[in-house]
Amino acid sequence: MGARLMAIVAEGNRRRVYLSPIETHEAIASHAQPEWKPETSLPDDPRSFWTVDYGLTTYGDLFTPRQLVALTTFSDLVQEAREKVIEDARKSGWDDDGQGHPITRIFPLLIGINVLSVFSEGT
Repeated sequence: MGARLMAIVAEGNRRRVYLSPIETHEAIASHAQPEWKPETSLPDDPRSFWTVDYGLTTYGDLFTPRQLVALTTFSDLVQEAREKVIEDARKSGWDDDGQGHPITRIFPLLIGINVLSVFSEGT
């Protein structure tokens, strides 16, 4: 089974713009190399995980290399946002140990990444 780049979504003037990919775009997308791949085993329970029967035995097997690159990028950006929130909180005089209230501001971003990964499984 293969994958084919169908479109590129770009930021337009107050809306998304969908562009047809050219050969160069497809070549770049097909050479995505993730920095990591989750190797945790999936549960071998046919009542809830049928992927094991098809040879997909780890969580990393559920994603294409391009999806793993995207998820890694999003996760890295959440870490940067967390650090920025803590830095801004300290600058504003927020008496915090750096682990409390500011981290609650990051939680919605983590949920967003999870939702994004679910809704973009086919990309």
